[in-house]
Amino acid sequence: MNIFPNGIQGLSDTKWSGVLGSAHRLVGVDYRSQPGAIQANQALSKISGAVVDELCKVSLPLSDGSTLWFSSESGKIWREVADTFTLLGSLTIPGFKMKVTNATYSGLSKNYEAQISSIGISHCFKDNGLSMYVLNVSNAIFQYTLTEAYNVSTATYATKTFATGTNSRGLFFKPGGTKFYICEDMGTTNVVEYEMSTAWDISTASATGVTYNFGTQFSRAYGIVFKPDGTEMYLWDGSNQEFRQYTLSTAWDITSATYTAGFNIGAGLNLTYGGGGFITSDGTTIIATTTNSFLRKYEMTTPWDITTAVFRNEYKLPSGVYFGLNASPDNSKFYVGTQDSPETVFQYDLGPSGQADADPIVTVLGAEEFAVPDGADGPDENTFDDEMTQYVYFATKDWLLRTTVADILNITNLNENGYLTQFKNGDEKYHPVKKSNGRLYFGDKHTICVVNEAGVITLESDFSIREPERITILENFDVDLLIGTTNVNGKSRVLRWDTESPTWYGEDFVYEDEIHAFLDEDNYTYAIVGDSGQMHYYDGEKLLKHKRIPGVYSKTARCKVNANAVGYFMGVPIFGLTNVEGNPNLQGVYAYGQYSKDYNITMDLSFPISSGEFAGIEIGSIVVQGFDVYVSWKSATAQGVDKLNWSLKYNGAYIETMVLNSPADRAKFKSVKEILADYIEMPADTSLTMQYSNNYAAYVTHPQQLNDKLLQLRGMGTVPEVGSLQARFVFVTDGNNSPVIENLHVNFVDEE
Repeated sequence: MNIFPNGIQGLSDTKWSGVLGSAHRLVGVDYRSQPGAIQANQALSKISGAVVDELCKVSLPLSDGSTLWFSSESGKIWREVADTFTLLGSLTIPGFKMKVTNATYSGLSKNYEAQISSIGISHCFKDNGLSMYVLNVSNAIFQYTLTEAYNVSTATYATKTFATGTNSRGLFFKPGGTKFYICEDMGTTNVVEYEMSTAWDISTASATGVTYNFGTQFSRAYGIVFKPDGTEMYLWDGSNQEFRQYTLSTAWDITSATYTAGFNIGAGLNLTYGGGGFITSDGTTIIATTTNSFLRKYEMTTPWDITTAVFRNEYKLPSGVYFGLNASPDNSKFYVGTQDSPETVFQYDLGPSGQADADPIVTVLGAEEFAVPDGADGPDENTFDDEMTQYVYFATKDWLLRTTVADILNITNLNENGYLTQFKNGDEKYHPVKKSNGRLYFGDKHTICVVNEAGVITLESDFSIREPERITILENFDVDLLIGTTNVNGKSRVLRWDTESPTWYGEDFVYEDEIHAFLDEDNYTYAIVGDSGQMHYYDGEKLLKHKRIPGVYSKTARCKVNANAVGYFMGVPIFGLTNVEGNPNLQGVYAYGQYSKDYNITMDLSFPISSGEFAGIEIGSIVVQGFDVYVSWKSATAQGVDKLNWSLKYNGAYIETMVLNSPADRAKFKSVKEILADYIEMPADTSLTMQYSNNYAAYVTHPQQLNDKLLQLRGMGTVPEVGSLQARFVFVTDGNNSPVIENLHVNFVDEE
């Protein structure tokens, strides 16, 4: 019989029966590039210039010709150019850096009108957050005790008060609580130093007689801040909406202060009055209130240098005039008082986690390049020019970050590049990303974060699903977005969303625990779901069962395809099969496609990884760039990045047939009369090894002889007493040379 009379039909679901011409197993075989010819495929080779020592589930080709590889095990990021990899560094989160557009009123406040009958113009905290100090415009400081650190709603009056001098407005405590400083307003333009005989006990305070007069610069100081080492002092000029910076030649000695610079937050805003201004404890951020009730954030590219401050974002407070602005040391909260009665301090939250290290998980879970108009980052966010800046947007557990492609070498230096925004929800496992309709979409647990054409971020779109269901993957479908999910009840969904409506308009459930990956081929979209090799076809409305990746699956034998371990290579979709548990099938890079529309769609293990292993493998991501294929992988003993080697054929590629004789043939023994392979080419130092398995025994090599006139390889001798037979043909290659086979035959005769 001709084993493949209509051409190879790919992997069969079983080795016992299936479509005529199906192979039970195809490993490293090329039968698509030249119809009618079968040879060994090109090999994957580990890139010698690779220093990637961890699995990468996210990889991103950039417009500058490089590719970024993000470790899925740590914060490491590598950049590859012309197959040379450079470690750019390890991504770390240096602290909670506020974005005030994330602000939400916490519902926590403290009404202190029983002690203060006028404006609370300054609020300060003890360094452990368990004491709060309120300076009012009647020139007195009141001390409160908090039962929960930095939670103003737990404050009670400590019956401790200190009367200051006239026109006191700003208050700042030196670390350790032995001194504090007052700045004055209207005529008495001094900074005044006080000391406490008992640290943090305001009732033990007295003036030291040390002062500094700032009257030559301005007249109304409403706030004061020091750099933690006491070498820089900052005064908030509420009348002119300006921060004034002073350098102290002797730390904490205000008499040694020299005016060095000013930064006006009101430039171009036509503001006449600003009640509150503050600098965060890390010296990177200025926050200030304006006359139109906005809280504005400015970021200093050089910490503690106000001349480097740049506007970043703002938050609309309820209408009012605000004073006494302050922030918690970790920048997760801010506090503000209002001029309006009753006298109250209000507490706002700046993010979902409120930790100094908001993102201890720093692995990148999604990344994409996206162009934003230059004007989107300027102070006037309503005007744009035609110039576009290419950015890399990338997501960790809690943070959506970005840097320009031009500054990609500094991608891990977040202190320089800054955070972009903090996700509303955060997800330690999934932040899928996809460009669609000129926008960038990130899945964020149960909602979708959108970066629009102007670079404006909507942290929570109208699209939302209910927890515990989570978004696992995004994919384009025509002009719509497909959203794959996971759930805890053994079901998952694919949702079709037009990206404009409040919710999706198409959905379908599958009884698998997760949508892992989407695989595209021209007008076909497949979803790989669950851990037992199920592939479904999406018809625009429903997921239809389509194909199963052959394997022996069970509770302890499972596989999957990672979301970014897919690609489209030479007109054929490819995907990396990853072991979850128990090695139910061979792992490597599979292909599922056809040479052209006139040929069958077939599946095979086209590209084994370079280590030669087939078990215990995880394929993290695949990058296809023209005729180049890159694969990040890891096994129990090694890891690396492979590249398709156009100078090397895969040695050991093989075709394994299904069981060749039918059930009717089992009624009596048969003998194999001959095994034949018709070839097109048999280059020197290459060969095709014939093997057979009789009655499910181990494979045995069959003696063979080459006839170079008939271009035929003939198996020598018979195989008697065959009840069930499988054949295997193994390609022995030499460099970039491989046997090229035309037909394979196995002929039986009945035994008497």
